[in-house]
Amino acid sequence: MAFTSNMDNVLRKQLSVIILVTVVGLVTGYLLMSNVRNSASVLSVDAFSWLVFLIPCAIMLVGSFIVAVTATEIGRQLYIACVVICVVTGIASMVLATNWMNDPEIATQLLANSPEGAIVVTPLASIVFMIRDFAAFVVVPTIGNIAGAWVGSRLHPMTAQPSGKKKKRRR
Repeated sequence: MAFTSNMDNVLRKQLSVIILVTVVGLVTGYLLMSNVRNSASVLSVDAFSWLVFLIPCAIMLVGSFIVAVTATEIGRQLYIACVVICVVTGIASMVLATNWMNDPEIATQLLANSPEGAIVVTPLASIVFMIRDFAAFVVVPTIGNIAGAWVGSRLHPMTAQPSGKKKKRRR
């Protein structure tokens, strides 16, 4: 029980940083993705698809890095909170990109700049894109957390919470 309450304290200490990073990330992501949407007249389908995938990933990487760097204690709950926020916002970005790509005006503009025979495949219309995006939305914050914890441990004292699993000793 003490382990769980201690982990909750670790998460509570970082809550203001997590909220601030999430809000700034959401606003920045929306503004950047809106610029991509507004630039549909000069982008190809492939370029548009990659940008609406890479922008959220870059923001997730930076955000999870900042959360981990500012933490004084690293634990499983902090990591899980970062990943859950990234997955939820990542799915929201997939829905947003799908809505934009389903817009006939945007699709027409994208196809006008694409090679002949190109088709608009939305992120939610392809199981391959959904798996790729979901995997990225888990892996990217993991990399950000690891890198942030490493940098944070060099900048200020940092402790790691035990995983709660006891190793069995061989006799």
